[in-house]
Amino acid sequence: MSLLQRSSRAIPGAADFGIIDLIREVNITGVPRHISPNRHSDSRTDILRDMAVYRPNEGVIAVVYDDVSDSVKVCTKLEKANESLADWFLIFPESLSDAKTTESGPWKL
Repeated sequence: MSLLQRSSRAIPGAADFGIIDLIREVNITGVPRHISPNRHSDSRTDILRDMAVYRPNEGVIAVVYDDVSDSVKVCTKLEKANESLADWFLIFPESLSDAKTTESGPWKL
């Protein structure tokens, strides 16, 4: 079984985003490489993955795969919430000066 077949079986969409070429490069050079997060969608899944390829020793290639879909969703929601909060304080700037913290930490208006 070829590298392409084994990689495609283990990593859905491997041929589509260049991991095969990266594995070959790391195998030849021994220099670790990283692939920035990219989206993969097919009939089974829709994920955003972050990957790194290492050669810990001769003849061994390690591919570290991290599904960062949930993290990206949370960051997107947080950015939207921050924008909404900024809009709130633009509309009602006096509410910021009236806000106080309690000893337990939560903000009270």
